[in-house]
Amino acid sequence: QPRHLADILPHHAERIGSEVALRFKRGGHYHSLTWADYHTEARACAAALANCGIQPGDRGGLLGENRIEWLLADMGILTAGAVTVSPHASLSAKQVHYQMADANVRWLFVSTGTQLEKVRQIRSDLPELEGVVVFDSDAAGSDAIAWSEFVAGGRQQLAALAPELERRRAILASDDLAALMY
Repeated sequence: QPRHLADILPHHAERIGSEVALRFKRGGHYHSLTWADYHTEARACAAALANCGIQPGDRGGLLGENRIEWLLADMGILTAGAVTVSPHASLSAKQVHYQMADANVRWLFVSTGTQLEKVRQIRSDLPELEGVVVFDSDAAGSDAIAWSEFVAGGRQQLAALAPELERRRAILASDDLAALMY
């Protein structure tokens, strides 16, 4: 039985991997993601985070509206053994700063250029923040890596980091912190 939120996804991927886990709309069409694919993408995100130095208990931020990448990043953060910090997308830059600084977020995922602009306003006041990933590739720049590029890097590192990710998952307990919500 799953002991932690990070156990649920591999548990379902193993049991019902070919069944649809999520449906989402993109480009005017609905798409499906199976449990197996959901697990694979979350592990690629986790591998990318681990490759960037994220350790169990570190904080990963999620600033964005509901979308498939938000779910993948959330499970990627948890799979890396880290803790998700998710301020509401409607917050001001100052409010986001408070939560990110208070939680000591090391990596932050943002949805759009609008959310990235908030981070740009406060980035110099977040010394713990090592990197930013933006879901909308066209918003990426020298200060933020595109989600597609970040996850592709994780896929490349996944074979080498799979034992480390399994070790992290094995040490997670049911009472370990999974998320911080302000």
